[in-house]
Amino acid sequence: MLSLTDEEKAKCLRYLRYPNWEALAQSFQLGYPAESQPEFLVRMAFDRISDDAIVFIRQCLCNLDQITSQRSAARKRFEAVQVGEIKMDSVQELNLLSREETYWIGVLQDQLGVYINPWSSVSTGVGGMGGMNAKVIG
Repeated sequence: MLSLTDEEKAKCLRYLRYPNWEALAQSFQLGYPAESQPEFLVRMAFDRISDDAIVFIRQCLCNLDQITSQRSAARKRFEAVQVGEIKMDSVQELNLLSREETYWIGVLQDQLGVYINPWSSVSTGVGGMGGMNAKVIG
């Protein structure tokens, strides 16, 4: 039977916007139901997925790693608008990469049967709400 490596689990957590902590969150220690904790559900999913799903999850992670690399490369081109006769639109490139990333994170969510971290400050597309905290003014 196949299983995800610790590195692959860490990547899943990172792409789903969860911290990869070794210690339990305070809410677990205070007795809140574990099933209501999204990160707990992700970690439990690692033990329930089939061999076929693991193969597909590895493909998703590979695609997400490639997108991350492409985004890093695109950031280096922010200043260049035109090189010789070639015009470059790094904003459009980043938007396309963001949409592709959103798609593959959605596929990863579907394969694991979980949601992206609803409290993530980064996620606003794939099930994420852009952070659950309201901005305090004044």
